[in-house]
Amino acid sequence: MSEEKVENKTEDKELLGFWPILLITINSIVGTGIFFLPAVGAREAGLLSIFSWILMGLIAIYIGMIFAELISIYPKEGGVYEYAKQAFGHFPSFILGWMTLIAANVTIAMLVVGAIKYVGPYLPDSWLIGISIAFIVIFNYMAFRGLKTGATMLVAFAIITLTAVTSIMIPGLLSFSTTNFVGWLQPLNESTSLFPISSLIFVTIFFIAETFFGWETSTFLAEKVRNPKKVMPKVMIIATIVIAIVCLLFVVASFSLIPWATFGQSLTPLTDLASLIYGGFISKYYGILVYMAIIGSVAGWIVASPNLILALAKDKLFIPQLSAIHPKTKTPHKAIIFQTIFTSLLVFVGAGNYEKLLHLLVPLVLVLYGSVVLSLIYIRRKKDIERTYVAPLGNWGPVLLIIFILVLILTWIIKYSYALETIGILISFVIIGVPIFVLLFFHYDPQATIKFKNETVILSLFFERMFFPKWIRKKVLQNAHIHGKIVLELGASSGLLSGDIALHGPHEQIIIEQSPALEKIIRKKIKGEHHVKVIIDEHLISRIHEDVKHADEVFSFGILSDLQNEKNYLEQISDLLPENGRIHFFDYVDLYKIIPNKPLLSDVDGLRELFNNAGFAVSIYKYKGIFWNYLVVDGIKTKHTKSSFI
Repeated sequence: MSEEKVENKTEDKELLGFWPILLITINSIVGTGIFFLPAVGAREAGLLSIFSWILMGLIAIYIGMIFAELISIYPKEGGVYEYAKQAFGHFPSFILGWMTLIAANVTIAMLVVGAIKYVGPYLPDSWLIGISIAFIVIFNYMAFRGLKTGATMLVAFAIITLTAVTSIMIPGLLSFSTTNFVGWLQPLNESTSLFPISSLIFVTIFFIAETFFGWETSTFLAEKVRNPKKVMPKVMIIATIVIAIVCLLFVVASFSLIPWATFGQSLTPLTDLASLIYGGFISKYYGILVYMAIIGSVAGWIVASPNLILALAKDKLFIPQLSAIHPKTKTPHKAIIFQTIFTSLLVFVGAGNYEKLLHLLVPLVLVLYGSVVLSLIYIRRKKDIERTYVAPLGNWGPVLLIIFILVLILTWIIKYSYALETIGILISFVIIGVPIFVLLFFHYDPQATIKFKNETVILSLFFERMFFPKWIRKKVLQNAHIHGKIVLELGASSGLLSGDIALHGPHEQIIIEQSPALEKIIRKKIKGEHHVKVIIDEHLISRIHEDVKHADEVFSFGILSDLQNEKNYLEQISDLLPENGRIHFFDYVDLYKIIPNKPLLSDVDGLRELFNNAGFAVSIYKYKGIFWNYLVVDGIKTKHTKSSFI
């Protein structure tokens, strides 16, 4: 057997089959919902909440079918983000991917807080926050150890979840009594709505909807599943049907055991139900069982969510360094670290309060699911798309579903005064991601960079001395031999360095810049009697302009981080220079301490080797700034490239 076949066989064994991914999906979707929200539904609408569970179950099954169709077309680890990218393009897909990332981390925070609440319902918030963060760190470490360990763990937790629910549901149904099913219309007396019944049902759906959230978790794992185009659609539909049936039966069983008014005030509903069925002694341990079930759902989200970060980073729509895979565990370790920090921050934002985190999560995820449904409508217009499943009701079904989601959110806004404040917080979270997109977009799109430079000339002039202070300009020039030489500048920005070079008396100064709007500003900065030539070249980062035939010394300002082919570019510079000709490269790195311009610039040995192979001996310096670091590469063209330039 060939090595390639052995490797493929090994990889296939590591992929998840139907039953493991089904259990993981059920566990991820159930989350804390079934352990808390039946009581919330009873508090909001009493017995009428049963109709909310029926309606939400049917809608959830249809949403599961939509996810099934999408995942049969794009079984990618990006999930929701991937669908938006295929339908709407980069910026909308980034926003939806960022929103999904926020939702995933809010969910993790909420699940952890909910789990701890079950074993310590009266713990102070400070304890809840501390214990929650400890568990977040532990489970992220387990995710770092690898999917194989994670998958086994998730299946075990899924079995615990089903055991916790069915051990209440089955006895409750077997001892079913109609005694507690009285006072159906009592909650209507407190309603001020023109349509009290529909209003109560819709508001209750809004709160219990979280029980069915989690389809996106499985989509993140699609590439880790054996034959995903056939397996994943079945998993989505079957898991949702199972959850819808179990939730409805569980709610009916709960109302049979405890009057709905009492049940609605319970902080730990399943523990109270267990106490009635099994007695006080067992109910103490039952709280631990529920705790383990919720923690299992936490594990599902923590293992799956880094794959979304990985997908965004691979597409250069998020911090590229987060796509790094650990050489031993083969997991996205930097994405996991980011997730750990982000989730811990959200625990603080939510002040360790389960319902506060729930109120943040529900509207955010409803908008996400509405966007997923809308993306299906757009994707269906594409031709030659292979799929193994098609959701029913054509395009009318998705359109009606989007309208339903909008009505749901509108009902919540009308009924609750805090809704607008919650929406404001969510919008703030979303806006935080926009600068990241803008920075990456301009970094990877040369034409966008040129346009940005043209339109922000005034800003460049205003901030130039702060961004490029005199002390760092002296560092760039400290090894220069400019007097009487032909100097080539690659990139000049607002011309500060050009002015300093001019003061050293070059024979000729050739400046190449991408932005036409900067030409006049650069010329104003240059003083001296030498010849100055400014060339505007939008292809600056991919070539040395053909009009440049010779140079004695080359300065590069902010070009190294944008080069498309570093090796070819440096070789072109080498061809221009005589033996012992000098180079001076300057760049901003470690931007805002979280977005390095390019991995190469953090690899000193790799950077030195790159210059050596192009015929330069170099010395590399990195100086610390407030918002970023400064990189300076000084070099000389020589046959003795292995020596350092001094």
